[in-house]
Amino acid sequence: MRKNQTISLQDNVRESQLQKFLDGQYIDNHSISGIGPSRKATLSSFGVETAADVTWNQIINIPGFGSTFTRELVDWRKSLERRFVFDPSKGVNPADIAALNQRFSHRRKQIEVSLLAGPEQLINIRDSVLEYRKFFPVVQQAAQQLAQAEADLSLLK
Repeated sequence: MRKNQTISLQDNVRESQLQKFLDGQYIDNHSISGIGPSRKATLSSFGVETAADVTWNQIINIPGFGSTFTRELVDWRKSLERRFVFDPSKGVNPADIAALNQRFSHRRKQIEVSLLAGPEQLINIRDSVLEYRKFFPVVQQAAQQLAQAEADLSLLK
């Protein structure tokens, strides 16, 4: 993993822990004012099952959830966020590191293959340059002869 990605993960440890905490707070397991079993079922059918899924824009766009119920859910999520306790000793979640490694492993392998092929490509380029250099004296002589022929021709005119 690249160093700046690890640093980015470290910078986001608190946010990552908060998301994991909110992801474990299922709406079905909580009593939320105005949100009974049928509304909870509706939320679930729209993919809103945990506090992590609750955002104003997500809820307000669900049929039957106006600003009042949306506000209740957003306030519930905020109350959970206030209860969250950050544990700096946990550090970066190894699963997050593994996910990043997985995400970039294919690209890393492509780059490694390209780099490993580099020396052979450089040898081929060098060989081509050396081959073309053999013709340089011949081309230089032909250029001189052409220049002389053009000079001779201009005198005849």
